[in-house]
Amino acid sequence: MIPRRESILDFKKLEVIKFGSKFVVSPDMIRHCLPRIPKLKQIQLNWNSSLSAPFFRDFVFENCNFGSTLLCG
Repeated sequence: MIPRRESILDFKKLEVIKFGSKFVVSPDMIRHCLPRIPKLKQIQLNWNSSLSAPFFRDFVFENCNFGSTLLCG
C-alpha cells in the first residue's frame, strides 16, 4: 500500500486562515478561492487598496455562514 501524501486539496478542511502582513489578498482570491473552503470560519488579513468594503460585505453575506469571523488589519 502506498502511503497517502498531503494534497493541496487538504486546504478544504481549514477552519481558520491567517494571511501575513506581506501577503496581498486580491478580490479574485476572495471571489474564486475562499468559497472552495466549506469549513472556513475565520479569515485574518491585512486590508489593501484592491479590496472594497461593499465587495467584501457582499461576498460574506452571499458565501459564508453567519458564524464566520473576519479580522482585518
